[in-house]
Amino acid sequence: MPRCAAATRRVTEAAPMRLTRRDFSSCLIGAGLGSALPGAFAQAAPTEGVHYVRLAEPAPAPAGKIEVIEFFWYECPHCNAFEPALEAWTRRLPDDVAFRRVPVWFREEPFGAQQRLFYTLDALGLVPTLHRKVFETIHVERTRLRTAEDMAAFALKNTGDVSEPVQSQFGWHVIRLDGRRPATIRTFDEARETIMAELRKRYIDEKREQAVAAIRRDPKTQVNREAVDALTPRVDVEAAKRALGMTPGGAAPATAAPK
Repeated sequence: MPRCAAATRRVTEAAPMRLTRRDFSSCLIGAGLGSALPGAFAQAAPTEGVHYVRLAEPAPAPAGKIEVIEFFWYECPHCNAFEPALEAWTRRLPDDVAFRRVPVWFREEPFGAQQRLFYTLDALGLVPTLHRKVFETIHVERTRLRTAEDMAAFALKNTGDVSEPVQSQFGWHVIRLDGRRPATIRTFDEARETIMAELRKRYIDEKREQAVAAIRRDPKTQVNREAVDALTPRVDVEAAKRALGMTPGGAAPATAAPK
């Protein structure tokens, strides 16, 4: 066993050494001592309700096949690193194995838009050609893909291309590709002020929310309705109508048609 031999040699030379759990177990087995520690490294069996939840109805699966499901997130670095090996394995699936991907969701941004992106690719039959490209776009090209606007921009190929109207929380947008430039990673010194400003904002927001929540929970809290009403701007409707040149009935005055 090369790793055990190397470990033994380092001990003989009195050099600093740290065996991993796997190395130690391999050495025990190689020396025939594995049976001397029955269950020493055994892990407890998963407990229902603690480590997993039993479904009331079995999840649908292809009849007569073993179903393998990958739960992934496009921004997960481990999913990105695992994708080449997984893609190669899917090309040689046994006949009794069915494989599918499921994008995970924990909150709307960024998971919602990326879920919709995957299922769009899946519906169009483009997963084999573009699924890995999405990983590369995020992790290699450092391109942001978190919103509908990001997805629309991602789909544009040539300078001058214009997207279809896309809706966001701020309204409708049309995006034009003016050019591409390589993504860069700012140093800590370059990003220091941005990071500090974000941390300050989070701290202030958190303290404000805690203070407001404490006031709302306090049974002694009372609303001064007169003070609130005093802060509400009052509009003289009739004065506003006169300023706009409207008649007392509310209609705009008639104007003579130009001759």
